[in-house]
Amino acid sequence: MFKTINPKKSKEVEIKGAKILIGSIPYQKFLEFRAQLSSFSRADIKDTKENALILYNAHIDFCKWGVKGHDDIVFEDGTPVPFKTSKIKFDDKEFEVVSDETIQTYIPDSLYVEIAGQVLNYNMLTGAEEKN
Repeated sequence: MFKTINPKKSKEVEIKGAKILIGSIPYQKFLEFRAQLSSFSRADIKDTKENALILYNAHIDFCKWGVKGHDDIVFEDGTPVPFKTSKIKFDDKEFEVVSDETIQTYIPDSLYVEIAGQVLNYNMLTGAEEKN
């Protein structure tokens, strides 16, 4: 179940030494992600390239929509990776999301997978929260 979160609220998590600021995803976008992910089962993920691509794109989308900032990510030469955003129109509204250029810096070392998991957890109710 989706959790209603103050859109201005965020949470900082540390992943592989990087500080990632995560926040809420618009509800309609979250429902779109769930629909994409429901089209395959995890047992089949190793069997088809199509399923692997769906999962990869879902991870990227969670990063794009759920990351609100980052610190302590550097290029090989030690220079900081700037946090860049771009504007996207969705559901007749304009949203600021992580730029494709910034997303590309999350892909090495599978940082994007761990970030996506944190974004998903932040936007989902836990069993204890659902009972309250």
